[in-house]
Amino acid sequence: MSGVGRRKIFAKGFEQKFSLPFAPQPFGKAVGQMVFQFVIAVIVLLVIIIYTVAFLNTNIESYATNMFLNEVESKALIASEVLVKSEGIWSGAIPVSLGLVEKWPVLSMIKIKDLISYCSDEPGKKAVYSLLDLGNYSARILINSTVISSGILCEKPQCICGDSLPSVAKSYMRRYALVYQGGEFKPVTVDVWVWK
Repeated sequence: MSGVGRRKIFAKGFEQKFSLPFAPQPFGKAVGQMVFQFVIAVIVLLVIIIYTVAFLNTNIESYATNMFLNEVESKALIASEVLVKSEGIWSGAIPVSLGLVEKWPVLSMIKIKDLISYCSDEPGKKAVYSLLDLGNYSARILINSTVISSGILCEKPQCICGDSLPSVAKSYMRRYALVYQGGEFKPVTVDVWVWK
């Protein structure tokens, strides 16, 4: 036997010993069928992935919007709670910790007047936002005394602190309290708007 013949026999024996049992054959119908099935499986997988991403994308947008609105509402709730239910710490006319209560449910007219003077300029407004822990949010605080004039119930502004109301999504909270003024208790409303 010549050297070429031995090599052919050795190569044929090597292929038989070390060939994979599920390896596609170079010729025949099995190769084309497997490629077609693979292409269909890839297409189905891509369709499922695209549908899932599109479905999650719509839910994420509504979830993010709801989360933002809930956060703005909680900021307004906390700010109104601090103003109406906390005595605060005042160093003269400058608040160290904001709060307008003299003794619940009575608000202090002195603290309201100090808040008016403190909010008269931009640095004062920013300091009030900081004391109310609003961060990057803007706010407007309106304290109205409720009076009866000619048998009609009307609100008379006592204090306005903060920016003017923009036409964006904002949260609004109203709290009720009393002030002692002119020898009698008068009802007041404390309105707080918060937006970003």
